[in-house]
Amino acid sequence: MVLGARAAFVRKLSAALTIGGLAIPMLMITIGLGFWATLDDVQRDPADIGLAARVTASPGSLTSAQAYQLVRADPQVQSAYYCVRVEALVPGETTTITTLGMGTSQRPYPFQVVEGHLYNKPEQAVATEALLTSLGVRIGQFVRMWFGGVPVTFQIVGRIIDPRCGGEVIAYGRDTLADEGAPAPIGFYSLILWPGVSPAAAAARLTSASGGRLDVAVVPNPADQLGIVHAALAALIAVLAVIALSSLLTAALLGHRDHERDIGVLRAMGLTPLEVRGALMMRTTVLALVAVVGGAAVGRLVSTSLISSVSRLYGLGSGIGRPPSVPTLAATIGLAIGAAAIVGVLPARPLGRLPRVAVLGP
Repeated sequence: MVLGARAAFVRKLSAALTIGGLAIPMLMITIGLGFWATLDDVQRDPADIGLAARVTASPGSLTSAQAYQLVRADPQVQSAYYCVRVEALVPGETTTITTLGMGTSQRPYPFQVVEGHLYNKPEQAVATEALLTSLGVRIGQFVRMWFGGVPVTFQIVGRIIDPRCGGEVIAYGRDTLADEGAPAPIGFYSLILWPGVSPAAAAARLTSASGGRLDVAVVPNPADQLGIVHAALAALIAVLAVIALSSLLTAALLGHRDHERDIGVLRAMGLTPLEVRGALMMRTTVLALVAVVGGAAVGRLVSTSLISSVSRLYGLGSGIGRPPSVPTLAATIGLAIGAAAIVGVLPARPLGRLPRVAVLGP
């Protein structure tokens, strides 16, 4: 094992090429696992992209008080937030944007805040990165909007992730509109369900309980429509694994040819064929260990930033990226090193039939 480990770096150029040929696919595999982990997280917990409430309920033909009694009496509903959706005009713009009054300043809707903090006072608001970029403002700055001719000035105190309205969302406590005298339409309830409750089942139960008078809708999770991405990622990881193994097998073949004289020397020193194979396996394993650990470490470091860059293209902004979990990465590294160890002994010809010139030649 010691002889095999030392032999791994005798030919530096060959060792560098082998490490590079394996490290690059491993880096890309790790990034792919990061995308997979992010997609799983968003599908499992939509609150990470602002969808804490998976069901909305509008009063319909009921009064707001009757609607509230129904949603609060439902055992599947953990909490309910009364919300309004209001059009507002931004200075310098000729079109309106949709704003969201979510809960109150004292009891704000539980957005996932990735920068700054949630609104906790009237005239405070949070916004998505796409809207902040569109308005040319940063966290801590003020923006004025007109609601039916009534000006309201918001201080942006945090950045959130929310896919609604094309990713351009500003949210605040609806009490802000009442304090400023701005008009607000009849709102709706955003319902946060208990863990494990199906949104479709909760919506059906509320509709039945209200006799169809409550307008209930399931909030779609955009990540649910990205199931094909899982298949694409699996195919990409498989292709990268094949490329890495092919590169390693080629390197092992060239390495055995270059070390054929060394194999003869090891046999002349008294090593058994099994011990020689162990030395060859150790040589490949050491190179694979350096390449795989290095590629995985770099891939885990850059995966989050790459995912954030992709999410910006879709208007979500940075903050949803998740690196691959430590157990997943450890299992991948273990499989890669195990495969490298096996590949390390595959190309070897029967060790007892090496020509003497390989040992005795000049």
